[in-house]
Amino acid sequence: MHHLRMLPRCVWLRRAMLLWQAGTLPHDFTAANAAYFDEQADHVETEHPHWPAMAEKVVTKMRTDWPELFDPARTRALDFACGIGLISQNLHPHVQSVVGVDISQRSVERYNALARSLELAPEKMRAEHLELTGAPGELGGALFDLIVAAPDARRLFPDALAAVVPQAHGIAEDALRAAFVGAGLGAFELRDAVSERMPQYFGEDGPPIVWFVARGVKPLDG
Repeated sequence: MHHLRMLPRCVWLRRAMLLWQAGTLPHDFTAANAAYFDEQADHVETEHPHWPAMAEKVVTKMRTDWPELFDPARTRALDFACGIGLISQNLHPHVQSVVGVDISQRSVERYNALARSLELAPEKMRAEHLELTGAPGELGGALFDLIVAAPDARRLFPDALAAVVPQAHGIAEDALRAAFVGAGLGAFELRDAVSERMPQYFGEDGPPIVWFVARGVKPLDG
């Protein structure tokens, strides 16, 4: 079973900046994340207009570097932390099916509305409101050939946030490799996907943000 991982650090950007300005950080990151994206789900296009293009670039990078992972006749994909469906929207033409999961109810509602607008049956593209814990029977015990998660960046937050945001400066390759190994994934690869400036967050002279794609392979008997 193949796994393509892009860890979801980017989702902390706007929320972490707001929390830093307020001088507080919640202890329950899961609840705070869900609440934030329930509120943000209806404002993605206006507050984060670059996200759709970024999703397209990331999926293109995956397909270009690892075309063998994408088979429209048989690849079953899971879009972890799927949000409103930006990754799945670009992924679904290249896989048999894609299932999204997210802890934000409103994001899941928008994801499924997007699938309907694309005239896709639930068997082709659907999302479920769920926090995956690894418990047996989740998602009906479904197995997947490909798992993707939201994009990440090597360098993400200004120094002022280092004390309050987990992984404030992105994720170092050694740390990411160790996380993959700890999860039982082998054949680790890390490749840069897109490098661009984000003046809406860091100003016109801000540092470039490097978005990457990391891949790991789960043995069939693992």
